[in-house]
Amino acid sequence: MILVLTGAAWMIADIVKFSIKQADNYRKWKASLPPEHRAYVEAAEVAAAAAASAATVRHQWEKIRRFHAESQAGLASGFAHGQQMYADQQAQQRQQATLHGLAQEIASAIGQRPTPDDSWLLHQSNRSDIFGNFLPR
Repeated sequence: MILVLTGAAWMIADIVKFSIKQADNYRKWKASLPPEHRAYVEAAEVAAAAAASAATVRHQWEKIRRFHAESQAGLASGFAHGQQMYADQQAQQRQQATLHGLAQEIASAIGQRPTPDDSWLLHQSNRSDIFGNFLPR
């Protein structure tokens, strides 16, 4: 492990030395140019920096647009899911009301009236748990 770390540190030091040497050579070359050529080189450097900045801004903008599109798709999916849950709840309420009506018809057909013990037969549309499932009373 020590050898690997030493080798990595040696490579990094070599890269840094090479980069410093190249930067010095570039500065010397640029200083040796006539003033009008040096201005052209500096203009090219500014153009390259501006192009890099524009590319970075465009990349960030595209990233934001993708994120926004994904969030909108998720929002639409959430709305669709909420509408489906509401439709399911409405269907469950209709089914429970139908079953309640049938239970009352059966009770009246056999001549019985619901007693407090038969309270589970009564339709309570406002009693549900947090998931929209109806609770017996």
